[in-house]
Amino acid sequence: KRILFAGVNLLGDGLCTTQVVRHVRVNHPDWQITYVAQNEPISQFLDGNPHIDRVIYESDRDKIRSMRGWGNFTRKHLFNVNHAFRVGTSRGLHMTQAYGEVYGVDISSRRPVLLVTDEEREKAREYLPDGPYVCISSHSWSSSVDIPEDRAGNKLWGVSKWRRLFPMIRETGYAVVSLGSNADPKYDMPGIIELHGLPIKQVAAILEAADGFVTIDNGLAHLGAAVNAKMVEIYPECLPEEWVKPHTDYVRIVRGYPPAISPLSVMGALEELISEVQRCNSGGQAAH
Repeated sequence: KRILFAGVNLLGDGLCTTQVVRHVRVNHPDWQITYVAQNEPISQFLDGNPHIDRVIYESDRDKIRSMRGWGNFTRKHLFNVNHAFRVGTSRGLHMTQAYGEVYGVDISSRRPVLLVTDEEREKAREYLPDGPYVCISSHSWSSSVDIPEDRAGNKLWGVSKWRRLFPMIRETGYAVVSLGSNADPKYDMPGIIELHGLPIKQVAAILEAADGFVTIDNGLAHLGAAVNAKMVEIYPECLPEEWVKPHTDYVRIVRGYPPAISPLSVMGALEELISEVQRCNSGGQAAH
């Protein structure tokens, strides 16, 4: 049998579909699986996925939605985040589980599937500082560093709050690495390493090796979850509690109305997270 998956999803939404594909592969190892995705750099997370036989990158979003022109398939499935959201929020599910519910499978793991190679890790090390570092990701597809705090929207954390957080992190002995796309404005602050526009797998490798990762709910938050990053997520209260909550071994959620969340509370969560990691690495017991 041949099955076609297709999606015009952004990075985070797309990553959350990978557990559905894994489930199909595990239960039907002889099926031929094709995945059609947007021809965007962020879609490269599909490269090397052991559960996909063929990835097709297509620029025409309407052609992806039509699922026509790719050959004959026994089954076709278009991943629709709006449909998944309606199902997931009505049942208190994580986005990954909601995609599974729509497709008709029971998803046990909420961690996205992503393959990062040693070559990609080696390449990522070229950009990293000597010594410990904490990553931050302050933008999303709808965000801009120039948006005033009082219009910051549901996901965003005010620019001035990020600027107050950076020196707090540096004072604890960690370098700060800001990650984003080429379209994201930069902070241009002393001591901040700005890595924008790197290949998505190299970004994943940077998150994987980081001592901490502070982020809003965005695509890189899902990428961090895929590589089991040590995460602090500023999680907007407008979203259901489980909908996009990262499930990693070490995570702290700072939930609320983002403009009302203080840099001190985020820094406290980061220090607590790092202390737990250090305690576990020295033989202590993790507390999740």
